[in-house]
Amino acid sequence: MALIRNGCLDARGKHGGYAEQFSYIVSGNPRVVGSTPANAWNNNNAGGFGYVVSHLYDASVANGNDDSPIDGGNFGTYRTVFLGFNHAIHEFKLNYPRWGTANGTHVEYQVPVTIQWMVVTGHDNPLWIVTYDLSAVPSGAVQADSRAPYGDMQFDGTTDTSGGDVIGTVAWGETNKFSTTSGDVTFDSAWNWNSTNTFAAYNYLDTKTTDAEMGIAAVQTINKEDAGGYQGGVGRGATSADTADTCMASGGYTMPCDWVWPFQSINYSFSDDTSDTPSKRLAWGLDWYLGQASFTSINNNNAVVGWPYVSYSTYIVVGQKSTTPTLVAAAQAQTVDNTSIVANSGVTVTASGVAGIGRSDTVNYSPAGFDPVYAVWRLKSTGGAANFHVQVSGTATQALTNPVFVISGVSDASAPTSVSVGGVALTANSNTGYYASYDPVNQQVWVTLMKSFAPTTNLGVVIGL
Repeated sequence: MALIRNGCLDARGKHGGYAEQFSYIVSGNPRVVGSTPANAWNNNNAGGFGYVVSHLYDASVANGNDDSPIDGGNFGTYRTVFLGFNHAIHEFKLNYPRWGTANGTHVEYQVPVTIQWMVVTGHDNPLWIVTYDLSAVPSGAVQADSRAPYGDMQFDGTTDTSGGDVIGTVAWGETNKFSTTSGDVTFDSAWNWNSTNTFAAYNYLDTKTTDAEMGIAAVQTINKEDAGGYQGGVGRGATSADTADTCMASGGYTMPCDWVWPFQSINYSFSDDTSDTPSKRLAWGLDWYLGQASFTSINNNNAVVGWPYVSYSTYIVVGQKSTTPTLVAAAQAQTVDNTSIVANSGVTVTASGVAGIGRSDTVNYSPAGFDPVYAVWRLKSTGGAANFHVQVSGTATQALTNPVFVISGVSDASAPTSVSVGGVALTANSNTGYYASYDPVNQQVWVTLMKSFAPTTNLGVVIGL
């Protein structure tokens, strides 16, 4: 992954803070995922990935200014939060303009936004983490969504300036799962939106011919980390056979109307109702609650809070569509909910932590020990080896895969000295063992266990400290 720093203008004439390139292995060879070029269907304003984009509920509040600028136009700052041998966190800060109404007057507020990218050896998907700080904005003055992370990447690996392979499937999950079901995607594609989503929220695209996919998946299940919104909902619970839920009446096509998709992607990239598209636009989506102290989301009436802070974390997924990488990432949230960490000796399970990056307020972890900001399990050393059990209930639909444990209160930079799972010693820096990093500033040891803990698992873990 290649990130663009945001302290100066880059080659595109933007300030950075986004990813310019990803890569992964296909049949033993690297597939390079680069920024989409400018062409007839994309002016490249969103080339790259990880931009902040937010739309106002009422665009007229912006007094004729752009109500949803791409954050690459905003100067910011960069720092490395943590750089270990196998775990790293990079941070970008910027001010994002949000217009609001205070005392009957339209006001432009500069909202501080903090973004972090976390990469972990043994994990395919980098984690994109954000906090909007609206504490200096009056409660209720701003009403907006968030479509971040946002951007365009040629995830099929092509360098073709025409855009490469056309889109074969568009799919998302909020309260329900949506997927097109017939060939390449056009506005007249068949679709299904009638199965319940018990995973995290997600949004993904794959390509028709190339075995390639790009997606975004939340860290927690939809009832804990709400996502998806706007006017979305018309068609939820239905299929394209239910013509009342298609866009036949309003737009004359079979898909749900472009303005009701709960996550933005290629819905604004078709030239007509029957043509496919090579557009690779992909984005996240929150309902209209940015700036609102309390709000009822369109997603199953979830109660959400959009002031004074909004924080969330998402995996950025690129991979082969044949392995369903986005759905696999989203399903991990359900497995996490069915996992318990039981401390035996040498550690305690951390009960709470900060509610988001750049914040001091805290939340209780649910399940105990799981930090949803960084998607890691947190423990505190009480002396001696960390001895605990990982229990995955039989109701999980997939294994807990390659979990990351962060143990605080460790002053020895040589930690861990050893790691075992189920009584079997693991090899350091091995895809069948573990990967570790030591954080001297916070006196923490980070350990990624390269193991799958299947449903009904109850395995002991010992980490020498």
